[in-house]
This record gives sequence, structure tokens and C-alpha cells, in this order.
Amino acid sequence: MRKLLLIPVFFSLAAGTLCAQQLLLKDVITRSARDVENALNAGNVIAVVNFTSPSEVFSEYVIQELIGELVSGKKVVVVERNNLDLIRQEMDIQLSGDVSDASMVSIGHQLGAQYLVSGSLTNMGKYYRFRIKVIGVETAKIQTQNSLSLKNDSQVAFLVTERPEGGPNPPDSLFYEKQKWAIGVGMEANMNSTRDAAGAFEMKFSSDYTINSLFAFGVDLGMSFSEIYTFESTGYFRWYFLKNIQAFAQVNSGLWAATEVGPRFLIGATGGARLPLSRNMYIEPYARIGYPFMLGAGITAGLRLPMISANEPIGGEKARGAPAKQAVAKDTPVAKEVTFEEQVAAIVNEYKDDAIWLEFDSDGRLRLMVSVVFSANNTEFDGLSPEIMASNDKTLRYVADILKRTKYSDIIIEGYANPTQPEGRARDREENELKLLSRLRALTVVDELRKYGVNLNRRNVQGLGATRLVAPYNDAKNNWKNRRVEFILIK
Repeated sequence: MRKLLLIPVFFSLAAGTLCAQQLLLKDVITRSARDVENALNAGNVIAVVNFTSPSEVFSEYVIQELIGELVSGKKVVVVERNNLDLIRQEMDIQLSGDVSDASMVSIGHQLGAQYLVSGSLTNMGKYYRFRIKVIGVETAKIQTQNSLSLKNDSQVAFLVTERPEGGPNPPDSLFYEKQKWAIGVGMEANMNSTRDAAGAFEMKFSSDYTINSLFAFGVDLGMSFSEIYTFESTGYFRWYFLKNIQAFAQVNSGLWAATEVGPRFLIGATGGARLPLSRNMYIEPYARIGYPFMLGAGITAGLRLPMISANEPIGGEKARGAPAKQAVAKDTPVAKEVTFEEQVAAIVNEYKDDAIWLEFDSDGRLRLMVSVVFSANNTEFDGLSPEIMASNDKTLRYVADILKRTKYSDIIIEGYANPTQPEGRARDREENELKLLSRLRALTVVDELRKYGVNLNRRNVQGLGATRLVAPYNDAKNNWKNRRVEFILIK
């Protein structure tokens, strides 16, 4: 199947959600280092100049780790960090600040470097965009650049919170991973007899300790009421296999006793999800099976500890680099400027659709990424299954709602296509066909959006064919990225 990513909307044969994959910090740094190496020749001299982010500590960490990855790769020669720091001090350039391309080229000439590396971090609401670009010193042109989605986990949250006073706070959901202890009470309905499947109602108490983001261990104490009384005392080991909703699987073992039976060994398995209600509270629906209680289902409500106040930064006030609280008069207005990008990110996050996310291009223009499906060799939605049609309709409806709520001044619409031939005369011969194909698919998307009340000017649509490939044309796994329509939002 061919995918279309809208704003930019990509036409593709593969799942467009791959572009939205959120990676850990160590993974984006490793991938970025490999991208830099792949774009350069062996022995090229490079310098990692700066990384723009809300936190000096985050920038320092990224630069150090990126240098380490490049040095270990042994393909390029990295300029000595001490020499770079001296020049940076003379030019009054901050590690975490913006640096113009002209200033970077000047640094490169002073260091004798052939290429310069810089990067940036952009808050997209639920995640970050991590970008790295390489500039040639002699040409002042961008040699290569990458853009990856960075998972907003506890490590990133801690590094980013070390920011200037007054910077934006991370979302409340990040505080959830900071709290190690949990206590709760709950109710359960179960069957505690293999002989007559007698029903029972259980009151339970639970407590657990989070080892890390994946694993926890704890204890459950429960008492069931039916024709007989039963008591349970179990320990469990838990695995959170879906972190975004805290879905878990666990094994239980311990003692079970009944008033007329006596103690028995208990063993079983439980599945459920721990859903945060706030920074400190959660509910936990679950179901379990085992021996001797057979099966049960219930819900627990509880608290995460230590308790965190609404204004407390991640890591606490005493954490390294975290800003101390300052008294503010109640009547003093606090103005916070919200950027156009933050406004759009807030709107997009409301829809909670994995097929829609944000990107920036090399010129800093905002692009809303949306994935819909076209049938092979077709410029319309003909021949698609009812399920795919329903998915396309939902996606385009969401996009229309976002565009209606976004205060942009104009949209640039560009269609692209994937060639079937290598560069040369064969490619040139099919270019006119590719330009027509890419323009017709872009027009189809524009026409579909009209159904939802978004009237875009068809004269702004251009078919650019295979003029700007982002993947090799014969790479079956990635060339779907070349089939796309880019809708560029202009403030």
C-alpha cells in the first residue's frame, strides 16, 4: 500500500507511524552519530559546536555523548574539545544557545575543521524532536541533517528541567515515574472453589516498589467473604510491558487459607493497567487466574509516594540544577508567551492519534505529519477496503479540525513521488509522469479536505516528482517516504 503523509502527508506502501517512533536518548544520539558518519568521508575533520535546548546540562550531555559515539566510530576525526571551548568563550557562544551558520563557519576556520555539527531540541508536547545537522566549512551548506522523535522519559525530564528560571514545566505525566512506592485498597469478585465455583467478594490491600520503568515487586493482602472466609498473603513480581498506559503482567505466589480448609500454597498470574489520575493518585483495573482461587477481577485505587506538589519540578528543589522556588505576590500577573509552534502542538496533542504528529523542515517551517493510504498506482482512494477508508476518513477529519483551529496565514502544498529508475536519462524520461502523479495525489487530498470544511487553494499545489528524495529510490523498506504531499504551515 502507498502511504500519504499530509503536512507533510506521506504517500506510502508502509506504515507511516514508523516516522513517529519515539526513541530513547541514547538511541537518538547513536543514530545521529551514524548519520553524520555516513554523510562524510573517512578522515574528515569535524567539530561538535553546540546543541540548542532549554537546559545547559542537557546540551552538555548530548555533546559529550555524541562526541564519544563519533570517536568510537573511528571514521572521522573529532576536534579536541578544549580548543573548541576556548574559541567558544572568545565568541561568547553558549553550549545551549543558537549559533548562526556564519558563526559556525568562522569557528570551523579557526579550528581547521572541514565540517561542523550542531543540533537542537524542540518540545512537541508529549515528546521532543531531536535534530542534528552538518555544515561544510568551505561551502557553508548543509551536508546532512536528521530529525528523530525523542521519548520524554524520566532521564530526559531530569536533564531538561535544569533550565533557566521561568522556563516551561514538563507535563504532569512525567512525575509519575519519579514516585517509587505505591499503596492502595481495592475490591475484587472471584471464585475461590474448584469444586462448586462459589463466588466471593474480596477486600484487599496492596503495596509495591518500582525498581525501574519496567519492573516492580510488591505484596497483596486480601480477605474474601462468601459461605466461608478466605485469607490471602502473596508477593508478586510485575512487568510493565506498555509504559504509555502502564499495562502490566505479573506472577503471584504466597499463602491462601480458608476457615474450613486450612492453608494452601497459592500461585497465579495477573494482568491489568495502572492508570494515573493525577501526579499522586492512580486506579488499577485487573484480572487474575491461579490456584486455588481459580479466577477473579477487581479494581484498586491508591497513592504514589512520595507525594508531589503541583508546583514541584521533577527531581525536587534540591536536584542538580533545579531552580529554587521564589515568592511571587498573589496579585502579580505572570505573563507567558506562547509560540505559534506550541499552540499547534497543543491542538494536535488533543486528538491522540498516532497517525498525526509534527515536524520542522530545514528552514524552521512547521509541518503537521499525517498518514493516509492510497491504493497502488492510483491517485484516488478507489479500491481500498472499508476499514482503510474509515481510517482515512477519520485521519482527514482530524486534520481538517486541526487546520480550522490553527491560526496560520498560508499553506504551501508540495507533492512528491518515488522514481523507478536511477539518476540519468531513464530518470529524466519518467520525471514528467512523476510530477503529474505527485500533483494529482496532492489535489486528491485537497479535495477530500473540502468535505470537512477546509477550502484550500488548488493553485498552490505543485507536483515536484522525484526532485527531492529522502530515501534511495530502490530501498523497498524506506522509499515510501518519497511518496508524499507536504503541507507547510506558515505563521
